[in-house]
Amino acid sequence: MNREEWLKARMSGIGGSEVAAIFGASPWDGPHGVWMRKKKLAPEKEDNERFKIGRMMESPIAQLYADREGVTLEKIDGLLVHPTAPIVGTPDRIIKGKRKGVEIKTADPSQKIHWGEAETDQVPVQYVFQCATYMLLTGFDEWDLAVLFGMNDFRIYRLKRDAELEKSIIDKATEFWNRYVVGNEEPPVDGSESCSEWIGRKYPVVTSELRDATDEETAVIAQLGEARISTRYAEAVEKELENKVKDMIGESEGIWSTAGKITWKKSKDTAKVDWESAAQEILAELPAKRREEIITRFTMLKEGSRRFNYQPPR
Repeated sequence: MNREEWLKARMSGIGGSEVAAIFGASPWDGPHGVWMRKKKLAPEKEDNERFKIGRMMESPIAQLYADREGVTLEKIDGLLVHPTAPIVGTPDRIIKGKRKGVEIKTADPSQKIHWGEAETDQVPVQYVFQCATYMLLTGFDEWDLAVLFGMNDFRIYRLKRDAELEKSIIDKATEFWNRYVVGNEEPPVDGSESCSEWIGRKYPVVTSELRDATDEETAVIAQLGEARISTRYAEAVEKELENKVKDMIGESEGIWSTAGKITWKKSKDTAKVDWESAAQEILAELPAKRREEIITRFTMLKEGSRRFNYQPPR
């Protein structure tokens, strides 16, 4: 099954990597993003360089796992489909001769703080949901996560089947599918970027005057004001702590501790051409009419967008 066929088949249910999103437990996606893709209101996530690198690293990481565990890994050809619930999935690997699967991940070393010690089940919650979904689809009782942090820290995490979690996944996926995908109800607004994009597309222009807010709307606006104050305070505290750490580092490359490693290094110098100034200088030497023709030819109209602006009460 090629990627296009896989993407098309995935439209038939909630994918293993999407389950965390419908629970609001994914750092990259939310219920709105899943809903938009299943309703074909938005394309699948862009196949960017990060995803491509992850797929390229899948085979060598799988081999690392197989060598360390002394097992043979197999791929599942096609999509696994739950017999009654709208849940689908494509696990990375299963272990030949065992009722056990393996999910393969690459992670930035800075993300180690979100993972526990190797050989434990202390992994980010989105992967708990993903592995639980694959155990639900295969009936296997164990699932490992093979994770490569950077290029020199390879770890294996062990997860066990959880019947209660599986029931929650079935219930949530079934409700989500029937209510939002089969039905035409829109999921509640969430904080995901996909939701923000959808609202912008839903209300692209202003069609009425400024109006008085309802009591319910006033309460939400008040929460927004409090959130912005808290955010600004947190950003100020973060900046102060960052400056303190920079002062501690001084002229060193960085410092390391059990709380984490911080480096403060100078980036490479880069040369950047100021094309706008260069063009203006070249145009200045041309006759006025020719200059106007060139400017008109390369002037493009950029459509305006709605800007969200909050002004606290005075």
